[in-house]
Amino acid sequence: MNIIKPVIFSLVLSLTPFSVSAENKGKAITQDFGYEYSLDSKVLAESRQYLVHLPESYKDSDKTYPVIYALDGPSHFKHIVSAMKILHANDRMPEAIIVGIPNNPGTRGRDLSRNNDQFLNFLENELVPLIDNQYRTSSVNTLFGHSLAGYFTFHTMLNGSRFTNFIAASPHIIANTSDIKSGLETMIKNNKHTGKSIYFTMADAQGDGVGRVKSVETLSEYLAKEKADGLAWKYQPIDQQEHMTTPYLTAFKGLTYVFTDFQTPMFADVKEFTAKGGMAAVTQHYKDRSKKYGAENKVAQRVIRQIAGLYMDEKKMAKAIELLSKSVNDNPTSMRAHFDLARGYQEKGDTSLAIKFYQQTQKLLQPEHGGFARFITTQLTELESNKS
Repeated sequence: MNIIKPVIFSLVLSLTPFSVSAENKGKAITQDFGYEYSLDSKVLAESRQYLVHLPESYKDSDKTYPVIYALDGPSHFKHIVSAMKILHANDRMPEAIIVGIPNNPGTRGRDLSRNNDQFLNFLENELVPLIDNQYRTSSVNTLFGHSLAGYFTFHTMLNGSRFTNFIAASPHIIANTSDIKSGLETMIKNNKHTGKSIYFTMADAQGDGVGRVKSVETLSEYLAKEKADGLAWKYQPIDQQEHMTTPYLTAFKGLTYVFTDFQTPMFADVKEFTAKGGMAAVTQHYKDRSKKYGAENKVAQRVIRQIAGLYMDEKKMAKAIELLSKSVNDNPTSMRAHFDLARGYQEKGDTSLAIKFYQQTQKLLQPEHGGFARFITTQLTELESNKS
């Protein structure tokens, strides 16, 4: 394996429609997305490049990470990296290693269609093992493909063994619909579908063509009729888009879908929360996702806050205070946990304890919390005034 060069995205922003002199020319904005490497493939008898992005926490942890493999790498590597960062920051998916797979000149049709079994052999027996050897990876591999690469994504789901999740944007399966449908039947019959997840999309007839849309609808109708337990699947038509724009929406929503089991469940009210197993179920969810994805085995403070809020909405203050107090005990140095408990006591009407925990919140404030510090001071002033 040889490092070739860093993968850097450059964007020059112009703040005015008029020409800019050399003296006033702005500084280029660049972002380092990862690195490009090469390997000598015995299967393909040629050198192949691949791109790698490591998540932000990688260098400071020892945990393993799921891997997302993006076909047509240069076209989709950057926007999938961006999607992963946004989704992870909002608890929609775990941090992941992203691997982009460029095409060699003139090989796309060969690899993704005519000789796709050979290319699948390259992926599963050369590239994936190399990534597993070089990086701390988990067994959760996701394959993303668009158009002809979307067809290859379906082909891999039916014939491969190293991938769990599949995302196909506007898959070009019009000439292979019957073969894929037959492959689905065989996969389900042989019970090789359990644990797999696929999300696929198509623009409308104007954007992707009547024939392409119909071919994908045929697969969707078959899966809906078959009701294959154990296979998570979703077909999402995308209107007002073109064939070349569907990959961006598909990647974002597809990653959200295939990592559904990572996401903390949300509840509309206490009744729903209780019906779905209450805090025991939430705690088990974090335990399960920690085991699968290496995430922290601890219920997030914002989740405690959301559940406590449900109880507050129904004026069940004792239960809300119980949850918020436990959050403080579990997170003794957390400014937000103390603030939440102070607000809980304030809502309950317990002025003395509200003041106590606002004061403890003050002690945990950092210099960057300037505006928030003023808010706490205002709350304390009002509470102490009312108390007197």
